[in-house]
Amino acid sequence: MDRSTGTAVRRVTGALLWARYLLLAAGCAIPVIRALGSLPQDWLLFETAARITLWGRGRYQLDGGALDIYAEMPRIQFGPPAILATMPLQYLPIRWSLIAAEGLMMACGLTCVWVVERLAALAGVPYRRRALATVLGGVPFLYAWSLLAVDWMHIEDVIALTCAAFALLALRRDRWWAMAALLGVAAAAKPWAVVLWPLVFALPRPRRAPAALVALIAAVAWWLPYVVANPGTVAAIGSIPVPVHQDAAVRLLGVASGGLLPSPVRFLQFGLAAAAAFVAVRRGLWYVAPAAALIVRVVTDSQTWPYYAAEPILGALLVDAVRGRRIPWLTAVVAAVELGLPHLGVPLLTAAARACLLLVPLALLAAGTARRGRASVPGPAEPAVGAPADAAAEAVPTPVAVLQ
Repeated sequence: MDRSTGTAVRRVTGALLWARYLLLAAGCAIPVIRALGSLPQDWLLFETAARITLWGRGRYQLDGGALDIYAEMPRIQFGPPAILATMPLQYLPIRWSLIAAEGLMMACGLTCVWVVERLAALAGVPYRRRALATVLGGVPFLYAWSLLAVDWMHIEDVIALTCAAFALLALRRDRWWAMAALLGVAAAAKPWAVVLWPLVFALPRPRRAPAALVALIAAVAWWLPYVVANPGTVAAIGSIPVPVHQDAAVRLLGVASGGLLPSPVRFLQFGLAAAAAFVAVRRGLWYVAPAAALIVRVVTDSQTWPYYAAEPILGALLVDAVRGRRIPWLTAVVAAVELGLPHLGVPLLTAAARACLLLVPLALLAAGTARRGRASVPGPAEPAVGAPADAAAEAVPTPVAVLQ
């Protein structure tokens, strides 16, 4: 390749990196357009809960009021934040409410990619490296996110993951109260988000107890009115037996496909995931904690819905970005296992590959200990975001200068 050709390639690549969010946003619009006219069945539950809360009516008749919804409708397994987020959409015609919901949820996925890149920038990763991670890793992540936001429309998972991403950003910016509140809202929206609560141990010791208290209050405050109005709410949450899918990793333990696991198994699953996050944080690897927790949570789940893939892929993307990898290979591996292998139609192979993903947290903890210095959580003495030093580090080059 001669010099002029190399210069042209660098300019084109630089322009693409500079416009990466425009390209990713255009890609986010594709699944929304493709889904026009369709109505995911799961979304009906969100609309029913929102309409009962607003007007006391829905597809189901309740003996009590809106606060009895969880006790009388055990199928509703999402938290109050999801109901609140769905309520404004009920004032729109059904077709426009679907488009608005899908568009907003896809925007949340793109925002998560932006947050990951910001975290990489705060960790000192050069512009070119984090931009490449954003593009190459953002594509499989946003595809997995489209399954969550458009194909299945699980707004509670969208809220949980988005809050978790911003909680990490608050952690890096030394805003412990915001981090704790966001973790609490995430857990209130989807209980599995409690596996990320060990992130409070990444804070300085004097702030850990207050942060844990704020997270607990932020989570309980959402549920308290329902529990007070109807104590049966506590028993209803998680009361539905969990079936075992054919390609679930737990099948390797001898659990029959189609069988039912008792609800207490969820506590064991959450405990293992939270323990993985705790070990990562105690080793100073805050950016590994989400990947470790979410991979363990998804792999040990007895269900393997396609939209689950967004969780571990987001954690893998964070690791790739913060470590400054030009090629986000960890994101590619997790995406291949969670999104690619199920299409082969060999359930036991997919289950075995998912089980092998449990080695990823161990490998990350072993390989990441030596990198603690660069990616450690900043203390109060670190320059605030927006200070002159930070501005200099964050100066975004022009498209032509990106790869020069």
